[in-house]
Amino acid sequence: ATVAGNMNITGDLVYNEERAVNSLVSGTSTITNANATQMSVTGVSTVGGNFSIADKIIHTGDTNTAIRFPSADTITAETAGTERLRVSGLGTVGIGTVDPELKLHIQDSVLPSRSLANSNCDVVIEGETNTGIQFFSGTQTQLRFGDAGSTASGAIIYQHSADNFKLNFSNSGYLSLNDGGGENVRFTPNNEIGIAGANYGDAGQVLTSGGSGAAISWSTIAGGGGSGQF
Repeated sequence: ATVAGNMNITGDLVYNEERAVNSLVSGTSTITNANATQMSVTGVSTVGGNFSIADKIIHTGDTNTAIRFPSADTITAETAGTERLRVSGLGTVGIGTVDPELKLHIQDSVLPSRSLANSNCDVVIEGETNTGIQFFSGTQTQLRFGDAGSTASGAIIYQHSADNFKLNFSNSGYLSLNDGGGENVRFTPNNEIGIAGANYGDAGQVLTSGGSGAAISWSTIAGGGGSGQF
């Protein structure tokens, strides 16, 4: 049907192709191909092909809430007239930002003059003042680090019942504390302490302070030890 004016239908409407300036359907509309200036459907509308939208889907009676297609390969969601969520053509998701850097970018506010996010990561959380992740649980909270062979090659765990904060690692590995220049201290499953790597000292040696600005070291102490040793 080709209609130059309004088309008002009460009941069911089933057709393969519709062209109209203004189509109002108060029932069930099943459309294979539609080309209209304005179509208002009160009821169920089933579209047998693609539904082409130039810009946005607007919530009726709440025009500042919408799903938009602001540019090629981009989807956004808006509430209260402000963009809240964006999926880019690269598959990145931004919450609070129109330019997500990683797979997921959550931005509370812009941190001026910051460096780019590390490309080895998948998630960035940004704020000008404070950012964080809050965990709630009744028994245990954990972050697990796995690989192809294990779901828990390493873990950060807090047990509420024992009020115990734990850093767990595989019994075939070790835990190390590092700065920008390399490894400072190492802890092994055998309860060894390594200084600047696998330097575990010799039997009977103790860790000795080198004073302010100097590294601790393994030392052999005669006569039962002294100050600055443990």
